[in-house]
Parts: sequence; C-alpha cells; structure tokens
Amino acid sequence: MSKRIHIRSLLLLLAFSLSACAASSEKAGDTVISYSNSPDAHVTTFVSGKEPTDVARLKVPVTKDARVLIQFSSTVSAEVPDGCPCSIRAMVAMDGGDPRVIKRINVGSPSVTTLQKYQFDRQALDGSTVFEVPAGIHTFTIRFLQVSGESRKLEVNYPNAQAIVFRD
Repeated sequence: MSKRIHIRSLLLLLAFSLSACAASSEKAGDTVISYSNSPDAHVTTFVSGKEPTDVARLKVPVTKDARVLIQFSSTVSAEVPDGCPCSIRAMVAMDGGDPRVIKRINVGSPSVTTLQKYQFDRQALDGSTVFEVPAGIHTFTIRFLQVSGESRKLEVNYPNAQAIVFRD
C-alpha cells in the first residue's frame, strides 16, 4: 500500500513540475529582447557640439501594455585634451519624444594626460531606465550630448544597448 502512495505522490509531483515548466515557458515566450552591440573598438561615434548624437537605436514590438527596461553601456574618451574638460549627458528617447536624462559624466581632464601620463582620458558612460509603454512597435534611441567644453574629438567606443520587455 505504501508503494502505491509513493508512486501516486511521484506522479503528482511530476504533473506539478510539468505544469510549472509549461507556465514558466509560456511567460518566457512573452519576453522580448532587442539589442544593439558594437564590440569592435574601431567602430567609433563622435560627440561634439550642442546637438545630440544618436549612439544606438532599438525597435521593440510590444503586444500589450508593458514595461520596457532600457540598458546601455559605452566608453567616452577625449583623444586630445584640447577644449576639455568636457561633460557628456546620456539620454533615452522613446518614439522621437523628449529624451529622458539618465546620466552625466566628465571627461578630458588635462591632469589625466599630463600628471597621470595616460594617453587619453576614457570614462564609462552607462545607465538604465524603465518606460511604461502601450501595445505597438516602439523605437528607443540612446543619445549623448556634449553639455560643456569645446572639444570636437570626444569618441564613443563599444556602444551596447538592450531593451527587455516585461509584462504582468
């Protein structure tokens, strides 16, 4: 008798496990990921002047109201200290709307090259934000803007961006 109860318990456990796997794979099937990766060091975007520079663009299909996590990473370097120190602002815009400011960094400190003897000043510029979006296809644009300094040689290297859709 106890062998029958043991087998029945195992079958119930197996049925529960299969049902949990099906539920989690159904949820996983709802997840959408869009990405833009530039791992090549020779792919460079220049940021200069008072107009924002588009660094990455992600197109994300959303089937129902959701939250979209936008993450990005890169480095910004001042190849020459002329016109620096400078600051760069990172922003994310959805569907061409007003950009949301995410982060601001300083780069191009003359002391980095003169006192510390580095070839140039390189700083990480990364961040994340969440947008609540309705159903449809949405475009997210990561933009960098030089907000201070006069350098025309601020380089963005290794720009990477991801958009991950989360549904309730």
